[in-house]
Parts: sequence; C-alpha cells; structure tokens
Amino acid sequence: LTTHELKTPLSAMIATAEVLKLGFYDNEEQMKAFVNTIFTEGMHRLEIVNDILDFSKIQAGKMEFFIEFLNLSDIVSTVIENFQKMAG
Repeated sequence: LTTHELKTPLSAMIATAEVLKLGFYDNEEQMKAFVNTIFTEGMHRLEIVNDILDFSKIQAGKMEFFIEFLNLSDIVSTVIENFQKMAG
C-alpha cells in the first residue's frame, strides 16, 4: 500500500466537497454526481482501511476465521457477468 492510494483520493474527495460547499455546480444532476463521487471514493478508502486492520489482526493472531460453503458456479457466473459489463 502506498500513501497515494489513500491521500490522493482523500484530497480529491475534500476538493469535491469544497466545490459543493461553495455552490460551484451547474445543476442538481451535477451536484448528485459530485455527492456520488464522494460516497463511492469514501467507500473504497474504507475498504482499504478495513483491509489494513484485518491484516493487523491476522499478524497479531487475533483474526477469527469461519468455514463457509460456497457455490463455486454462482461465483464464477458473477465474475463473468462483471467482466462482460466492463467489456461493454
């Protein structure tokens, strides 16, 4: 993990929030897009922080693991659907 993976997106989120705070948007649709960007990037950064915390628990031997049975066919189908969506 490099610092830019957290700092750069956080800086962009803060700048976007500042644009909203100052009212520098053309219409409600643009405002919603800005809010969506802040939310989405915030969720991504939260995932990174949670991963770091989980890794720390694993290193300290404090992570609890549970056995879970999964349907591999469903997982593969979901992955294929996601790649098809990205391919357009």
